[in-house]
Amino acid sequence: MSALAKRNTQRSALIIEQCVRNGITTFAIAPGSRSTPLTLAAANHPDTTTKVHFDERGLSFWALGHAKASGKPVAIITTSGTAVANCFPALCEANLTHVPLLMISADRPEELHEIGANQTMNQESIFGEHVRASKTLPISDEVLCESTILSEVQDAIDSAQKQNNPGPVHINCQIREPLYAPQESVREDIQRFLKEWEAPSKRESIKKENTHEVLEVSEENLIRSLKKENGVFLVGDVSEHEAQSILSSARALKVPIIADIQSGLRHLSADRDLLKAVDWALVFGSRFVSKALLGMIKDTSSKQIWVSPHSSIQNPTTPDFKRWSCTTNAALKWCDEHLEPRGVLVEPAQIEPAHTFYDECIQTISKSRKGATFIGNSSIVRRCDSFWTSNEDVMQSIYTNRGVSGIDGNIGTVVGIAEGGEEPVKALLGDITTLHDMASLSMLSESKVPITLIVFNDKGGRIFERLPVAEQTDRLEDMFLTPHNIDVESLMKAHHIPYYAINTKSSRSELEKLLGNPLTKCIEIRLYD
Repeated sequence: MSALAKRNTQRSALIIEQCVRNGITTFAIAPGSRSTPLTLAAANHPDTTTKVHFDERGLSFWALGHAKASGKPVAIITTSGTAVANCFPALCEANLTHVPLLMISADRPEELHEIGANQTMNQESIFGEHVRASKTLPISDEVLCESTILSEVQDAIDSAQKQNNPGPVHINCQIREPLYAPQESVREDIQRFLKEWEAPSKRESIKKENTHEVLEVSEENLIRSLKKENGVFLVGDVSEHEAQSILSSARALKVPIIADIQSGLRHLSADRDLLKAVDWALVFGSRFVSKALLGMIKDTSSKQIWVSPHSSIQNPTTPDFKRWSCTTNAALKWCDEHLEPRGVLVEPAQIEPAHTFYDECIQTISKSRKGATFIGNSSIVRRCDSFWTSNEDVMQSIYTNRGVSGIDGNIGTVVGIAEGGEEPVKALLGDITTLHDMASLSMLSESKVPITLIVFNDKGGRIFERLPVAEQTDRLEDMFLTPHNIDVESLMKAHHIPYYAINTKSSRSELEKLLGNPLTKCIEIRLYD
């Protein structure tokens, strides 16, 4: 047996074992040759779950969705070259939305770089400032000791899960051929290396403290501000658990909520104009969709206190704001202990009636109770923010990718959310967004958790018709709207996904009946008929 092959196998198994010991047990794997020892180590570990998909971009978005829904980090394993670069969009989204992902890439060894070797490029620090940490480990080198590998992996995992700034990290593993040996040949060595490393004297990782400045609000200022009668909870992009806690606290204290669509509380929101007249606003989450609401946030910034454990600034409207550096639950606990209930709870505002077929469909979908909802970008999320309603007064489970607000990888994200949260998902996507991630349809068709893919098809990027460019050019149709003749029904049939069509002549009851169908399917809403 080759000593080099055994070393590659040992060290790959060490990396996977260190992940598992830190609670990272889900591995998203895109098959490749150079990454074989990492793939086999993940596949053969008794405590791991693996997801295999041929497209790295869709796979990495699957990992993003799974981590969002499960609340646990996910590791991604890819081979070298463009396979690594294809994961960039998902890591950018994870970076801005504080989702911990562990990117593990295989790489050619140093001697194959810059000499024209096949499938070789500079992968060191490829993700730049979009990851919390980036480490290149020449795991084939004899001079690199196992304790250093374990320490570097531990440091990367710690960076991914820091409370004040969680996010993605990158571990780049340079591997020489022969790549791997039988897994059984290294099991005893793995246990010995881990036992040695667990001794305090063997730990070599360097803990890097966050150096961001934080604008904190004192408890004295909190009491002075929040003791005033007239206040609101302003809620943006928060987790399902946070939204439920905010709703419970708001009802107990009789504090009205002003909510963005991403919060799952939009249908329980007071009139947004109320924000103009308040004495204070506790802001939970960020990334508000509505430009009108963002304008109000900017105009009332001096009255706001932004609650966030993250060191990054989450308020794009103005630098003039206060931040309460703590978790949502800690802030709500403080409020419950220090604030008296207000007079009468303000009733939710009436949602604007639907004026178009598009908006009528959104309101019908919003009243469907089963499972979680994912809302895509472009015009759909804006319309949902305006017209989303419900027959129930409970929090809804809503997901978006509003970090970079891309239309790529949305289907992959949806499948990850369904499988990570283990509950059915409705996904509202545009036709261009759907076409952007066709490679992920195979994952959707294989999902064991039901997914309803709802495609609003207007034959192109019609959001540009509502933007200033529509009045400033005669090249709107050919340069911006990207019209297409792709048949959604044929696309779904090719992936064995049951397909149904709704158009302007369909009744609301037809859509309601389809939404009640518990199986995976695609509903195309034809806006052009």
